[in-house]
Amino acid sequence: MSKPLRPEFLLWPFLVCALFFGGGCAASLSTGELRGDLLQGNLERLEKRMIETNEDRRELVTALNLARLYQMQGRWRDSIDLYGQAIAIIEDYEQRAIVNARGVLGGVGAATLARGSGGYYGKGYERTLLHTMNAINYAMLGDFSGAAVEMRRMEQRQELWLEEKERRLNELLEEQAKKKAEAAEGKGSKRPDSGYSGDNPPPGYSMGAILNDPELRAEAAAYQEVFSYALSSVFCRLVGDVDYAEVSLRRAGRLDEAAKKMFRLAWGDGAEHWRPKAPPFKRDRRELVVLLLNGVAPALKMERIRLFNPFGGYVLIDLPAYEPALTEERPRIRSGDKDFDLFALLRTQVLAYRELKDEMNYELATAISRAATRAAIVAGGQAVVAAHKQTRDMTGLVGLALSLGMEAISAVDARGVRNWETLPAVGYMGMFNLPSGFEITVSMGDKAQTVRMPEQGRGILLLVTSVGSEQMRVDHVEY
Repeated sequence: MSKPLRPEFLLWPFLVCALFFGGGCAASLSTGELRGDLLQGNLERLEKRMIETNEDRRELVTALNLARLYQMQGRWRDSIDLYGQAIAIIEDYEQRAIVNARGVLGGVGAATLARGSGGYYGKGYERTLLHTMNAINYAMLGDFSGAAVEMRRMEQRQELWLEEKERRLNELLEEQAKKKAEAAEGKGSKRPDSGYSGDNPPPGYSMGAILNDPELRAEAAAYQEVFSYALSSVFCRLVGDVDYAEVSLRRAGRLDEAAKKMFRLAWGDGAEHWRPKAPPFKRDRRELVVLLLNGVAPALKMERIRLFNPFGGYVLIDLPAYEPALTEERPRIRSGDKDFDLFALLRTQVLAYRELKDEMNYELATAISRAATRAAIVAGGQAVVAAHKQTRDMTGLVGLALSLGMEAISAVDARGVRNWETLPAVGYMGMFNLPSGFEITVSMGDKAQTVRMPEQGRGILLLVTSVGSEQMRVDHVEY
C-alpha cells in the first residue's frame, strides 16, 4: 500500500509564491507602451500611467522615469522633487543596516527562480547621471548655485562608482585565482563547469557579439562619464568656483579628446589651464552653451535561451539583454546656413553595454543557478508523484505542468527587470562665442524655433530635447 503524500510537500507552492511575490509584482507600464507614448508625443497619458506606477511601487526606476518625463516637459521643480525621491531611495538602500524579509526573498528569488525578483537600485552611470540631469533642472531655473552643488554630488558619485568597480574587479580576480588553485590541487567543486563566461556566452545569445566587439572594448576602457564632467566645469565656473571648474575641465579633456576640442574652440588653446578671472570674450560678444539630449536610452529585458538537456527536454537560461537605444533624427542648430558643431559626449548605450559586460560572469552564474533550481523542482515533483501508485500515471503530466509553471514565473517576473529608460540615448554639447543679438535657429522637420543672443549678461544656456522624428522642445536661460 502506497504512503499518503506528506504535508511538507504542500509547502512547495507557498515557497514558490513567496519567492515570486517577495520581489514585487511585474511593472504595470511596459517598455513598449513607454516608448510608444514618447515617440507619439502622448506625454499626458504617459505621465498619468507613470504617476500611478510610482504611487503603487515607490521604486527607483519609476521615480527616475517620471522625473525625466517632467524634465522633458519643462516642469523643472516637479522634476527636482522626483529626483529627490530617487536620491532618497538610493541613500536608504546604501545605508540600510537591517535586511528585511522582502529583501531576503527578493534576493533568493533572483538567484533561484526569476531575475526580476530582486530590486533595482541603478547602475553606476545611472546614479551619476541622476545628479547631472537634476543639475540641468536647477540651471534652467537660473539657480546655478544649486546646479553646481548637484555637480559636486555627481563627482562624488563618480568616485564611488570607480571604487565599486575596482572592488568588484578585484573580487572577481581573487575568485578566479582561487578556482585555478583548487583545480590544480584537485580540490575543486564536483559540480561540472558550464564552460560559459562573459567572453563565451551561451549560443544564441544576441548580446554575445556586441559585448565582444573590439570597438566597444576600446570605448569601455574608462569608467568615468565625460558629459557630466564637462557640464560640471561650466556650472562651477558660473558660480565662481574656479578651482573646481578647472579640475572638472581637465578630467573631461583627459577622458575624451572631443571634450578637449570643444573647450579649446570656446576658450582657446590654453583651455586646459584656463582660470576664469574674466569673461573669455569681448564685450560685444556673448557665450552660448548648447545641450542637446536626443533619443531614448536602451531598454533592459530578459532574453530566454533554451539549451538541450542530455537528461531530457531542455534547460531554460534567462540572461539580461538590451533593446537598442532609439536615435532617430536630431534637430539642427544653426545660424543662417551654417550648422553649429556639437560633440557627442554622452552615449548611454555604450555605458549600458559596458556595465552588462562587466556583470556578465555574475549574470551567467545566477542564470545557471536559476535553471538548475527550476530543473530540480520539476524533477522533485515528478519523483514525488512517481513514488505513489495512485498518481504514478500522472508523472509526465505533472512534469510538464511544473516546467510550464517555472517558465511562466520566469516570464512574468522578468517584466520587472527595468533600467532608467527615459534617459537620452545621446547627449551633445557645444560652446560658442557669438555677437550680441545674434539669432540661433533650432529646427527639425517642419518645426523651427529662433533664440536671440542677449544684449546684456554673459550668455545663455540652450537646452534642446528631441525624441523620435517629431518631438522637439527648446528652452533657454540667460546668465
